Amino acid sequence: MSVNNNLHLIYGPVRSRRLGYSLGVDIVPLKTCSFDCIFCELQRRTDILTLERKPYASKELVLEAINRVLPSLENSLDSITFSGSGEPTLNSELGEILFSLKKRTRVSLTVFTNSTLLHIKEVREELSLADRVKCTLSTVTPELFNIINRPVPGLTLEMVIDGIVSFFKSYKGELWLEIMILKGFNDSEEEMKKIYETISHLPVSLIHLNRPVRVSTEPGLMVIKEEELQELSDVFHPFKVLIV
Repeated sequence: MSVNNNLHLIYGPVRSRRLGYSLGVDIVPLKTCSFDCIFCELQRRTDILTLERKPYASKELVLEAINRVLPSLENSLDSITFSGSGEPTLNSELGEILFSLKKRTRVSLTVFTNSTLLHIKEVREELSLADRVKCTLSTVTPELFNIINRPVPGLTLEMVIDGIVSFFKSYKGELWLEIMILKGFNDSEEEMKKIYETISHLPVSLIHLNRPVRVSTEPGLMVIKEEELQELSDVFHPFKVLIV
C-alpha cells in the first residue's frame, strides 16, 4: 500500500531489509541538513546548510499526517521511521512528536541521524524516546570529514564523535551505526581500524557498511564493490555487521 500525502510528510510504507515494513516520516524540507555530503543522491548541493533547530514541519501537521493513515496500517507496520530529505534532529519538535507517538502506538519508532546534533543534550534526550536510532560516522579523520561530509561551518569532527559517545553511553534502545564507504576516500583498512577503535567500547547492536548505489549527484565518484566491503567488515569483529 502506498500513501498519498499532499504535505509530503510521510511516504511508503516500503519493504526494508533492515526495518521490515516501514512508514517513512520526513520532518524537514528537502536538503535541509548540517552536511553537504559528496555522496548525496538527492541533489548536488544542500539548500539549507544549518545547525539551527526549529519546527520546519510542525508537530501538529506531522501527527495529523501519521494519524490519518495509521489505523489502516498499524497491524502490519514494523517501524515508523524518521529519515528522508534532510537531518530529522534539526526539527525542534522531534521529541514532542516521538512522545505523542509513543502514547498512540506500539509500532517501533526509528530515527536515522547523521549524528551532527548529538553533542546537544536536548537532542540526546529527545532521541531517547525512540526505540531504535541509527547514527552515522563515516570517518574519524578530520581531513576526510571535511572532504566527504562538507559540514556546516563551526561543526567539527570532534563535536560529532563526542556526541556519539555521549549518546551511546546513555541510550537504552537499539543502536545502529552506519559507515558510508566511498572508494578512494575512506575505504582503507587503516581508516576502518580507526573507526573501530573509536566505537569499540560502545554498545552498538549492528554496524551497517553502506555505499552509494544510485548515481551520485557528485561527478566522478566510484562505487566500492561488495566483496571489498566484505573484507572491510572483518575489521569490526566481534560486532555484528550488515553489508547494505
